[in-house]
Formats: sequence, structure tokens, C-alpha cells
Amino acid sequence: MTSYSRRSMSELDDGSAPLISILLAGVMATSGCSSTYAFFSDEDNLDQRAADEIAATTEFLHAAVYSFSLGAGNGAVYDEILSLDDRRVPVQLCSDSDQASPYASSTSFENLGDLDEREHIQVRICEGLNTSDPYASMHNKFMILDGATVLTGSYNYTSNATEDNWENLLVLHDKALAASYDDAFERIWAECTDFSDYQWGD
Repeated sequence: MTSYSRRSMSELDDGSAPLISILLAGVMATSGCSSTYAFFSDEDNLDQRAADEIAATTEFLHAAVYSFSLGAGNGAVYDEILSLDDRRVPVQLCSDSDQASPYASSTSFENLGDLDEREHIQVRICEGLNTSDPYASMHNKFMILDGATVLTGSYNYTSNATEDNWENLLVLHDKALAASYDDAFERIWAECTDFSDYQWGD
């Protein structure tokens, strides 16, 4: 059985707290962040950590994720998103066009297509901010849960990120911060194309 160590920012003693605190200081100073947790892939299963937060979602989930190759049978987040659909909780998820492409080596295309067929899940595909640059991407990795919780960090929802990479996941319970992320999500969402309508290049 995997042993999890849930640690708040004040409990980190491995030298990582100062860096994370610097990165978040400006946001936390203005939003009054009530609880912040940092998880690391060498100590935790980040897919399961994120899934645990999603399981408590009751109103909506908005997600902008660069890659989403964890699917049925090997992805706890994927399974929890399906559970949200079963509970009639609306989900909007956008992902990067190159990562989600049917020509990519990952299983993102199949996973996103399966999700898009569900009644309460909308999937869109997004290109980079600079659409004239073929190498630009939608590189975000964040989720907003019920307008009150943000999941973010370096973590991609892939098997490599879960099992092989040095990654981090931040869980931030704060409504003001969630509102800022949700504003960004709406801007991204408006520039995306519905999964079923996207014209895939080769």
C-alpha cells in the first residue's frame, strides 16, 4: 500500500518550501489562501492526489491540461471525471492540439474522444497563444473545482509524469485564486474548438 504524506507549505522541510513560497507569495498575500498543499512525484502518486480532490467536486470542473494520456484502467483522474459525468456534474476540458492529435504517440486522442461523448463533459482543442507559430502550445496544467480549489503545477496527466518524472502538484483551496484561474480558463476556452469539429493536421 502506498504511503502518502500530505504536507502544507509550513511543514515542508526539504528546502523546497522557500522556492514555492516565493512563487506564490504575491498571490497568497492578496487572496488570503486558507490552505496550500504541495505534493511531489518521488513521494506521492500525483494522479491519485488530484483524483481525491476531484472526487469531492459537486458543482463544476474546468480543466486546461497540456496532455491527457492517462485513461480508463490506469488513470484515477480519468475515472473520477467519468464519475462526475455519472453524477451530472458539468465538466469542461481543453487540451493542446499537438498532444491530443490522432497522429501523436500518446493515447490522449482516444481518451479525450471518449470523454467528449459523455453527456455532461465538453472537450475542446486549443492551439498556442501565437497561432502563427507552429511550435506554440496550450501548455497550461490546471484545474478549477467548484470555483474554490485549484490544482496546478508541473504535473501532466500522463503515465510518464506519474511514474517516471520529477513532478509537483499544488492544491490550493482559495476562492479568489480560483476565480483568477477561472477567468483565464474562460479566455482559453473561447479560443478553442470543439473536439468533434477540430480539423486535425497531419
